[in-house]
Amino acid sequence: MQKGHYISITKTSRATATRDLTDLVQKGALAKTGTLKHTRYYLKIETD
Repeated sequence: MQKGHYISITKTSRATATRDLTDLVQKGALAKTGTLKHTRYYLKIETD
């Protein structure tokens, strides 16, 4: 998911989306790949 998609789903500002996504990455719920315009966020699912 891109930040823009998160913004459209949650109806938040860009600043809030950045804080939310960063928090979810730090908590281990999302994995982040890429940089700048190419940043994507994925659910971090662990399999046994």
